[in-house]
Amino acid sequence: MASNSLVADTASRRSHSSQKRKWSRPLDRKDHTNANDQDDNNEDAPLLQNDAPSLSTDDEDPDFEPRVSRWAKKDETLIQRGWDWVLGNFMNILLLCLLVAAFLTLLIEIAVYHWKTSSSTEITCLSSSCVIAASALLRNLSPDVEGLDPCQDFETYVCEGWDLKHELRHDQSEISTIGLMVENTRLTLRHILESPSGDIASSLDEPSEIDEENLTKVQHAYEACLNESQIASVGSGPLLEILRNIDALFPAQRPHGSHTSFPKMMPTKQKGFSYTGENELTNVLAYLMSIEVDTMVSFSVEVDDKDLSSSSLHLKPPRKPGLPNKSDYQNAPLVQDYGNIIGEVLEALLLEAAPNSTILPGLKEIRIENRGLKTRSDALVQSIIEYEAKIASAMPDEEIAPEVTKYYNPRSIDETRALLPQVSIQYLLSKLSPGFKPEKIIVHSPSYLQNVSHILKSTKKEALQAYLVWKAVQTYGPLIKDEAVKPLQRFNNKLQGMGPEASPERWETCVNYVDRGLGWILGRFYIEKAFPIETEQFGDSIALNIKDEYLSRLGTAAWMSRKARKVAAEKARNIERNIGYPTTEPHIRNPSDLQDYYRDIEISKSTFFANTISITQARVRRMWRKLGHPYNESPWAIMVTFTNGYYDAPNKVVIPVGVMQPPMFHAPDVPQYLTYGAFGPLVGHGISHAFDNRGRHHDSKGNYTDWWDTTTARAFEQKAQCFVDQYQAFGVPDDDGNMVHVNGQLTLAENIADAGGLNAAFAAWKKHEMKHPSQLLPGLQNFSKEQLFFISYGNRWCGKMRADELINRVQSSPDAPDFARLLGTVANSRGFRESFNCPRKEPTCEMW
Repeated sequence: MASNSLVADTASRRSHSSQKRKWSRPLDRKDHTNANDQDDNNEDAPLLQNDAPSLSTDDEDPDFEPRVSRWAKKDETLIQRGWDWVLGNFMNILLLCLLVAAFLTLLIEIAVYHWKTSSSTEITCLSSSCVIAASALLRNLSPDVEGLDPCQDFETYVCEGWDLKHELRHDQSEISTIGLMVENTRLTLRHILESPSGDIASSLDEPSEIDEENLTKVQHAYEACLNESQIASVGSGPLLEILRNIDALFPAQRPHGSHTSFPKMMPTKQKGFSYTGENELTNVLAYLMSIEVDTMVSFSVEVDDKDLSSSSLHLKPPRKPGLPNKSDYQNAPLVQDYGNIIGEVLEALLLEAAPNSTILPGLKEIRIENRGLKTRSDALVQSIIEYEAKIASAMPDEEIAPEVTKYYNPRSIDETRALLPQVSIQYLLSKLSPGFKPEKIIVHSPSYLQNVSHILKSTKKEALQAYLVWKAVQTYGPLIKDEAVKPLQRFNNKLQGMGPEASPERWETCVNYVDRGLGWILGRFYIEKAFPIETEQFGDSIALNIKDEYLSRLGTAAWMSRKARKVAAEKARNIERNIGYPTTEPHIRNPSDLQDYYRDIEISKSTFFANTISITQARVRRMWRKLGHPYNESPWAIMVTFTNGYYDAPNKVVIPVGVMQPPMFHAPDVPQYLTYGAFGPLVGHGISHAFDNRGRHHDSKGNYTDWWDTTTARAFEQKAQCFVDQYQAFGVPDDDGNMVHVNGQLTLAENIADAGGLNAAFAAWKKHEMKHPSQLLPGLQNFSKEQLFFISYGNRWCGKMRADELINRVQSSPDAPDFARLLGTVANSRGFRESFNCPRKEPTCEMW
């Protein structure tokens, strides 16, 4: 373990040294001495001869004039020879002068740099911003920081103080540095939503009536959400209406044979498609897709990976089958609890339904006879779980699902229908995208569709209706206030390790609700309060510097072929930086654009559930309208208040304004190693995704293509395997004490991006520091600037998570747990190891 002296010695040993370059370019030297020079040297000097004339000028010596002429000739000869020598060696002299000038310039720069750095080490920033930033770092550091070895346990080193000061609330499954930033953002949004609309709108630089109208819309949505008494007064009614629609579209009372198609509807014509009749399953799926209820298949309209100028229709498996993870269906106690919850909730809802309801007849018959769940109802609930388990088993593994090499499977409509004949793709398109027939559909997993087809053949219609009803309850049950769905809330809390009755304050729930549904309007007012123009410029300058650093690193990646390096460098140059907020679809500072974007959403202060349906259906319509139109690369996938960034395959990095707040981002007058250390790796992380195991399949323009040669691809796989093995060693214990290990393959892309982002940010900051030396922070003078860079980075990962939630994340998330991301990433940083004088300087794994 390192002592205080070790930290102090580490700081005192740091220096800003420059490599000494030995210039050894020999000049050509030629001998210009000739015979005349020798003769002249042998000639006696006239003043030393015995017959030397008098020095008096009064007498005219006839011999004096010739002697003067001889010396004049000699001088002319020497001058001429000198010029000849200069002209003959002109290039050598010029080169020598340039070398001397360069050497002197270098000496001057080194002297100035050392003067600046030596001066800056004596100066501590004492502005209020610096004091606040330093105080936060000091609070987060371990109380025993002087006795800890950062090379052995950097998480404890930088986060133990944070852990001691933060506890999970009863309504939280996790708390973290990022989570606290989210809470700060929520408070700002709450102020916007609860202030008089006229006051907020008039505070804008260029207020308008449209701004006030837009703000009124989001405030009414917020008020409707806050009105819990009104929501409770309607109870389960709005949810039951959805269940009745399911029953009307897909009635279970009509029998369905185990090997026959589902009953057909009457022959009809729909929006340009002619039908001889389509089945009821397709009809109910179209309805559920329109309100974003995820069932056995889902559609999305996204960019075509091989043609970024166009949109394409993607057909995917569901995000999750019912339980959070595929493996959960192997957990017998959990499945038993899940089944009890399904039965309890559905039975309670049917008790509240009208007596003549035909929803879930299997449950209803037993309810009338016995007022409880008995044999047949148990069997129906079990059929739901069995169906979900089969769907889960058919779904692709989490680590391969996002791989473009796996999911890019273009099929025609007829070919897609052949994979899943029970569902009419034509009819779905006529309902969701009227008047457009795509030439192809990107089927993410053809084998999954075939397996679903086999599952449907052996599933009774009653069981399938029960499954669809349960999916709707899982989606919309949390939005209502009714005793019937309380068991579902308790179960969801249990999955996250929280108390059964835990719930956030209503205002928090409603701020999140409005931000998700009408977030661009809310973001318009947020950026006016929290995003000055200098913040945008500073953030973009950091992003540009890190991008330039990547260009440098790609140029020296010896494991890549020259051709691959060239394309990679071109791709890096083409990366689009989106910092702060979007300016198209919609332009967030244009009130008219925002109004048009949300025009078809109806909002009332007294109809929370109806507001939700209107927001959801508008979002679905907006997505399907993109089909058949050129793909616009500008739409953002996240709101501006989001506290993370992302990389998109069209080759752009998006960093929203929500990230750009302390401790991730500081004003430019705060020592910039803090912002480069926390915000910089996030930017670098996004850029790294352009070259990870997924991004490497997209060329410099973002199109899906194989631009790596075999040798480069093989070298990448070897380096990538190091990351897989490294993170596979991290794990967390389950309730039985067994270690649940991180999936190194599933988290590979994020782990490579973390390492590349940190290393690029550190190198970019070092170059910036050479030109603009930073001051130190009060109370932290014993740390070097390099060490403070990494301490700032470490603070970003401080956090706590409940054990059950942590297990869920380890099993299913493409992100390793925060402690593993911190420890693994600094182990992969040579800069970190050198800054803290670790015994081993070589990084564990390295890609860029």
